Amino acid sequence: MWWRGAVLVAVALGSATAPSSSDPAARVQSADVIARSWEVPAWRSRTRTGLSPKTRALAQRICGSAPRVEIENPCLRRVGRSCAATAMDPFFTALDGLAKVEAQRPVVIAAFGNSLIAGDRIVDRIRARFGERFGDGGRSVLLIDRQASYGPRSRTGIRSSGWEPRTLGELAPLPHPVGLSGVYHRAERKGARARFRLRGEHSGTLWWWDGPSRAPISVHIDGRMVARTEPQGSGAGVATRFRIPPRARTLEVVAEKKGALTHGLVLEQRSFGVVVDSFGVPSADATLWLRADETIFSEQLAERAPRLVMVVLGGNEAKRLQWHRTHLSRVEKSLRAFIRRVTDVPSAPACLVVGPIDAVLGPDAEDPFEERPWLRRVNALERKVALSEGCAWFDFYEAMGGRGALHRLYGLGLVHDDLVHPRGRGLDLLGELVADALLRAYARAPLRGDESEVAAAWRALVAAPGGVEGSARTTARRIRVALERRDEFVDGLLRGLAEAEALASSWDRDVVLLDDAEARAAVEALFEDAATRAVLDARGWRDPDGELTRRAGLGLAALLAAGAVE
Repeated sequence: MWWRGAVLVAVALGSATAPSSSDPAARVQSADVIARSWEVPAWRSRTRTGLSPKTRALAQRICGSAPRVEIENPCLRRVGRSCAATAMDPFFTALDGLAKVEAQRPVVIAAFGNSLIAGDRIVDRIRARFGERFGDGGRSVLLIDRQASYGPRSRTGIRSSGWEPRTLGELAPLPHPVGLSGVYHRAERKGARARFRLRGEHSGTLWWWDGPSRAPISVHIDGRMVARTEPQGSGAGVATRFRIPPRARTLEVVAEKKGALTHGLVLEQRSFGVVVDSFGVPSADATLWLRADETIFSEQLAERAPRLVMVVLGGNEAKRLQWHRTHLSRVEKSLRAFIRRVTDVPSAPACLVVGPIDAVLGPDAEDPFEERPWLRRVNALERKVALSEGCAWFDFYEAMGGRGALHRLYGLGLVHDDLVHPRGRGLDLLGELVADALLRAYARAPLRGDESEVAAAWRALVAAPGGVEGSARTTARRIRVALERRDEFVDGLLRGLAEAEALASSWDRDVVLLDDAEARAAVEALFEDAATRAVLDARGWRDPDGELTRRAGLGLAALLAAGAVE
């Protein structure tokens, strides 16, 4: 059967303006453009693998169930009242390019945050999940040395000596400027060096500050110098680029004089995939991130050309509010300013704000696991700011199970004794929650056509050069479908009709009820000859068994809304 159930279609009568083109195939083409902009695809390149059984079992113990909190992805542009672009579309489109082998460079995710991501383990899980799915695009921005005498070396040299780290997380003003990484390393002596193991990279870039010390830095590959900075004392941030010979094994950065200052090292490979740059600084909040030198920060971010920026903040803001070291209006002002800074780059990245995790008063309190009082207000504020600034939002607090989640982690030995920082598999779980939510949002996002293409399609259907929304208002058809069981066509029709109804502000009152045979005849009337039927089949409106597909329902809804079906 064409429809598996009883169907009633109510079509409103009234004066309808026919499209200027009498070619049914042209109408179908326009409707298909609109259908694609509505459709949630079931195509292979957007399928995803879920959490491993082990991770899912841990998530159920901590979160209370399998992960279910979705990324809130606001609509940024509309055609009529239909969404033409969301906050995450630039990132999803870039991922589509990787899936279709159309990419010209890696897709970069830039994650900014505090100590939660400074150790890189959360970001490592995001990096691993996207690397498995889209390919490893190479290493992120690397630091010459660690930010402190402890911690992993996953994004630093494998061996370093003679460098002093300073970060924007320090409360006192820094004597020298900080760039994109939020960190600088200054040579404490001549001959300070850092060694990196190469992994087949073909080129690199050293970021350094041309300060008054005019201290040169040289880059050596397998013992041979391949680049040397030429400081002039300009006070600017500088990028020195160099080539890496094939089969090279090690790279060393050497300070030729005390006072040389570096902001980071970028090593690039030829293969395309996803790169996750992790910029986590202990004690950082949005106010402290704004202390980075704006020019150096923006130039380095533009060079990285991210397609997604993630802002993972909130924990330190909640603490400082509790300690009366800041106020809510300042938190909001700083977060807005920082979001604008990280999104104001030529690559026009998508933006995702990730809220704070569950937080408690800590071991010195009478009730150590009492929830931190400002936590939920900061969470709500970050959501408000994110959506109003055109960013997507992920509620980390709810995703990890809300109140008591940190206590549950602690009970499993997955939180340090400071009752602030998760560790080990606890960090892995948090990374999986973010990565899985991103991949779910990608898999479910519509394949949106170009905004102008969708608008042109509506104009073609309603034949009104004066504007899409006004024309649709005068030619709209109202349809209701009541049935016991739904198939893909009916689901698509209902979805499309809801969108089409939102596009129109008023409807005609006179209604004629059609039975399912008449409704089918109305569809078939669109395709009056063999050539037009071929268009129908080529556009995927029929499946191999001749059944009308979900896209056919969406397209029919567009045609009906535009008055193209009598």
